[in-house]
Amino acid sequence: SFPEKYASILIQSDTGIKKYERNYSGTTTYTASQKTVNLAIGDYVTVYHEAGDKQLSIVNQDSQATLRTTNKEITYQVTSEGLRRVPKADVPPLKPARPKVTSTTYINNKTLSGTATPGSSVDVLLQNRVVATVSADEVGQWEATVPALLVDQVIYVKTTLDGQVTESARYMVTPEPPAITSMLKAGETKVAGTASPGERISIMINGNNVSTVTASATGQWTGTVSALVAGQKIVAGNLQAESDTYTVAPAKPIITSTLTTKEATTITGQAVPGAKVEIWSQTKKIVAAVADRTGQYTLTTEALTAGQIIRLHATFGTQTQESYDYVVAPEKPEITSSLVGKATTITGTTSP
Repeated sequence: SFPEKYASILIQSDTGIKKYERNYSGTTTYTASQKTVNLAIGDYVTVYHEAGDKQLSIVNQDSQATLRTTNKEITYQVTSEGLRRVPKADVPPLKPARPKVTSTTYINNKTLSGTATPGSSVDVLLQNRVVATVSADEVGQWEATVPALLVDQVIYVKTTLDGQVTESARYMVTPEPPAITSMLKAGETKVAGTASPGERISIMINGNNVSTVTASATGQWTGTVSALVAGQKIVAGNLQAESDTYTVAPAKPIITSTLTTKEATTITGQAVPGAKVEIWSQTKKIVAAVADRTGQYTLTTEALTAGQIIRLHATFGTQTQESYDYVVAPEKPEITSSLVGKATTITGTTSP
């Protein structure tokens, strides 16, 4: 018969924080699996196998180099040159990692997730009351289902491993920061977005509050404003947070750079922030990019042809704008030969 603990692997930091642990029973059949662990210089890798004196080895998948041992247990330390075998006495004792909540803690959230010592029991506390208990997996990840969060509630987690209890920092429940999701272009009179349900949202243009609305039960909101002007800065905010700042784009997407026939031409311009901008020539799409929060975009194309007609398509959500047509101008001719003495041959360059 096989022992209950037939094989195991333990990865810990040079300060004793457990990063990964997996135990394999001698009476269980396992399917092949793979886990990714981010190793750092100084980490320790301890491998145990009941039949280690016959078949224990570690294989580097990149170099296919194999580390073998005649022991049941062996420890390696990660160095800049690779894995170096070290005596067990050099390995620091394990200590629990401080748990963390890494997910958002917004109003109405019903799922929380975070990190803790692998294999530890994780208690999730809401207003000092345990509302969920889960276990951290082999790499220290955990996820818990909790009652819908309410504004200003306090969240923290406690972990227990081998009798040691460790607490996280405290986290406050807040409304979700507003976001603007509508197309912001010159002439528009509606600004729409998302926020926590029931939140009052202020729409600010160039720092001035021009409209206040309330998010619906599904978190949607829409405000009416005066016709937008290209270049205006728009922010949506509630009492706790503000959205990113968005720049109003021209009514149509534009190209601000010069279209040339040079190789690897860079095209820049302005469109609705966040829009997918495509460069078209007749019925053929040449290249695409996404406009940043200020509406600026940059694309690089192969050499254009003199007289070629270029048009922009800017898509935001379900709406698409088309630009005016742009015509690629021929390159101005340049003389490249020296004009000295009695030279009778002149050479230069221009568009093909």
